[in-house]
Amino acid sequence: MVSIINKHNKSWIVGDYAEAILLKQIERDAFLGQFSKKTRIYTSDHFYHALNKTVFDDEGNEKYYTLLTLKEWNNAFERLVSKGIIGAIRTPHAKTRYNANFESATAALNEEYENRHSIASLWKLLGDSWLWESVGECRSGMKESLPASDRTVSLDHNSLAYEEAVEAIDTIYKEVKEANDIDITSEEREQHLAELEASKKVLEAPQASINVLIDFVLRVVKYIADHFGKAALGELAKKVIAYITSLT
Repeated sequence: MVSIINKHNKSWIVGDYAEAILLKQIERDAFLGQFSKKTRIYTSDHFYHALNKTVFDDEGNEKYYTLLTLKEWNNAFERLVSKGIIGAIRTPHAKTRYNANFESATAALNEEYENRHSIASLWKLLGDSWLWESVGECRSGMKESLPASDRTVSLDHNSLAYEEAVEAIDTIYKEVKEANDIDITSEEREQHLAELEASKKVLEAPQASINVLIDFVLRVVKYIADHFGKAALGELAKKVIAYITSLT
């Protein structure tokens, strides 16, 4: 299958984000039971109106923010059609409708999840705020031309966000080490503790690669937060995620 998203993360365009959003929305709709016989009909208008949002400026004035234009949604649908992931229903004097198959869309999305640097993977890891900000940067031509995996960023040890991230890792470490209500073996506990120690070492350096921060540090704390079922760990992980996200 042809890759949906630029594997090398060198020149993402708005259309790449649109394709990832379309695939994810199809997956969500299927999960919510909105499909009939594993298929559903969409139009570009549906996404244009459903996936925009209202925001407020610094003075409290309401503004309607358009994530993607109607033309950009149309182009994204057509790109998925050209790759055989969804079908198109074209009739004279009517807008094109798109026939989405849940299994095909999910297969394409899962393929992207296998690449840790794809838009789909980063969106899943970093959340909706990362997506909105990234689309905005892409549209403004502010995206870095250097691949994320090759970038090195400075770590400001005096910033509040940095201090909160390091403190969060320390607290997670203590919790994993001392908690008796976590269902893990002694070997697994030692593994998690070693990974947390390594994560802190990465943050103690004056600079670090985005690749290591995302692929290792962020994934270590997020895995622990997600699998140990403790709300407190989830809140601590958010501080680490927020700091690393601010560097990307």
